[in-house]
Amino acid sequence: MLIMKSFGSIGFLFLVCVYFPIASLFGEEVSFRLSQDQILKGESLELVIRLSGDKPLKLLKNNYEANGVKAIYSGSGSETQIVNFKVSKSKILKFRILTEKPGKNKVPPVQVSVGTDIMTCPELYFTVEAKRPSNNTKRNGSLFDRIFGDPSEEDEKAESPEVVFHTNKQKVYIGEPIVGYYVLYYKGFKQAYLERDPNLSISFPFFLAETLKQVTVQIDSTVIRNGKEKNTLVFEKEIYGLTPLKSGNFTIGSTNFIVGDSMRFGALQESIPVHTEKITVLDLPKGKPADYKGAIGDYLLSADYQSAKIKLGETFYFKIKVSGPGGGVGLDHPLEAKKEGLHFLSSQKSKTFRQLSLGEYGFYSEIEYLYSFEPRTLGRISMGEVAIHFFSPSSQSYQTKTLTLPDISVLPNSLSKQSDSWKATKKANTDWTNNSYLIWFVVLCIFIGVGTKITLRWKENTRAGLTILDQRVGSKKNQILNDYLIKKGVVPKDAEKIVELRSAFAEKSFSEIFRYCDKPTKRMLVETSKLIR
Repeated sequence: MLIMKSFGSIGFLFLVCVYFPIASLFGEEVSFRLSQDQILKGESLELVIRLSGDKPLKLLKNNYEANGVKAIYSGSGSETQIVNFKVSKSKILKFRILTEKPGKNKVPPVQVSVGTDIMTCPELYFTVEAKRPSNNTKRNGSLFDRIFGDPSEEDEKAESPEVVFHTNKQKVYIGEPIVGYYVLYYKGFKQAYLERDPNLSISFPFFLAETLKQVTVQIDSTVIRNGKEKNTLVFEKEIYGLTPLKSGNFTIGSTNFIVGDSMRFGALQESIPVHTEKITVLDLPKGKPADYKGAIGDYLLSADYQSAKIKLGETFYFKIKVSGPGGGVGLDHPLEAKKEGLHFLSSQKSKTFRQLSLGEYGFYSEIEYLYSFEPRTLGRISMGEVAIHFFSPSSQSYQTKTLTLPDISVLPNSLSKQSDSWKATKKANTDWTNNSYLIWFVVLCIFIGVGTKITLRWKENTRAGLTILDQRVGSKKNQILNDYLIKKGVVPKDAEKIVELRSAFAEKSFSEIFRYCDKPTKRMLVETSKLIR
């Protein structure tokens, strides 16, 4: 568990704002929760199904109805949760609950698939009121009293609020990412209002800043700060991933926030400066490897390919994958294209904020480098070794990871064997052809004419098919393109290869891509164009 900097007399811990499950299964992995338990007639509420862990959460039906209550699927999503520095991903399904029946109602038995199990929503009830109930216990007052509260009622005295910028670490290495966020500390507000002042930008000198998506962070609702009890509010709109670019001592997070009480009539909102954070950025130690390019993290190498056996004339496609904790900066494709026939095609990079192996939270990067190799000779060919270099903050040392690529077995092509057989037949009939020049010439002309006609027709059909393939595929790519092709009847292996070709040649049409492909791939593209017509 990582412990934050001490503020006042107690430690400061990351917590996540999560739903407390009404019904929980599989050790609190699945929860079903209603957004509210009381609505007016004509309004709707929401059923939120949340799954924590690695199991897949799938929808079984879009609509459910029971006893006049409807549950209609309204969307899905995911959320990163941070609890005491332990980060986990949650998968979410949402249903809109509708009914016109007043009184107490029960949610229909919504079912979802969790891995191989079917989970049913427990008994959840809500109340529909015909009209908003009146509060007769309160005395009658003016319109302003009823909307903004009775000014005669004593409120606790509001104290001066303060906004503070916090980070999870105060001492880091160059290139090591950290997380930063703003917190409002206040006392005496009915409903605190916090918004960044648009007239002043945020200052992160010598840091690369990015906003983290789908990450909700919240500290304890009440803390002791400077010896006094204060309420807290996290500015969740902007939670930052910060990567230091220069060594030294820095003060970061400088800006202004507009603060006030949104529920107090006549209360003024003021723009106040932020209490900044001081960060010490350390230089990387000496002894860098010769090929070190600034990568920081703990990465692993792996190779991905379908088969290490190919036929002469075919192209061997393979990927080198780099994955592990870190921002992925300072890593380049590790295999230099020095071998004849070896080509680097493209790379794909993803970076997420997630739980790491030691239970702490941080960035996790996955990078894929796509290569192609066209062998020129038969036999066993060694692809060699690749290596990456990085600095590991956990061990405070430079690391080198190596990977030996598989040897490729290049087999004779069946077309070559057919060509040899044809040559042998030709040699056996040399005497007959020498005595029949005229017949040979006529047959040859017929063969050339028919062959030319067939070739031209094939090229025309191929060109038309590839044009249709371009039109059908459009801007689809990655998983969307893969799913589309499989639905059209393309086998998964061919669909995956087409996705790789589209990623490698993103700016080219399939007619142009066709010219770069080997014969098996060309045949596969032609067959695919026929399937999706």
